[in-house]
Amino acid sequence: TFIGGASSDYPHSMISNSALELYVYGSSSSDNFPTTTGSFQPTHGGDSDIIISHLAADGSALIGSTYVGGSASDGRNANSFNYGDTYRGEIVLDYDELPLIVSCSSSSNFPTTAGAYQSTNAGSQDAVVMRFNPELTTQQFSTLIGGPESDTGYGIRNATDGSIYICGGAADDFPTTAGAYQDTYLGPSGGFEFSDGFVAKFNATGSSL
Repeated sequence: TFIGGASSDYPHSMISNSALELYVYGSSSSDNFPTTTGSFQPTHGGDSDIIISHLAADGSALIGSTYVGGSASDGRNANSFNYGDTYRGEIVLDYDELPLIVSCSSSSNFPTTAGAYQSTNAGSQDAVVMRFNPELTTQQFSTLIGGPESDTGYGIRNATDGSIYICGGAADDFPTTAGAYQDTYLGPSGGFEFSDGFVAKFNATGSSL
């Protein structure tokens, strides 16, 4: 099936649940990307937004579909070093088959939840981590993680105890924890042109690193 609006719409990652229903994570610049009744964010926030869609197993209907984004660019990575880097990020399902998403945001008003580890953009572009209900009506948690330069999230996994692991690219002053293997940025300065890899572990609610 097609899914999209009048402008540019890109799938970045997809996964199916045990009922063979498909979840698609991507980005959209369309003002009319199809969303569902009661969706978390039914309207386009501006520039590019993250989009998440949950399709029936036969592709005939949307179980849920929503935008997620603020007024600037969300879901399209400015740290583009290699082919396809702009369209990275990932959607997976946790052990309760709830969608977990890692991506990026340049918006100062990206939607985060109460108690989030980082509720506001620290500067330039930050990684984002989110979990939704299956109908995509409720953002169960959403947090940013980043420093004053340009950071992004590429991959995400869930552990049996509920912990959430993400990886991505980070620039100078990215938040690290006490005793970390490498707690300082070693790459050259230059904003979008350079980054170090990072691995971060959150608790199950995205409130603690």
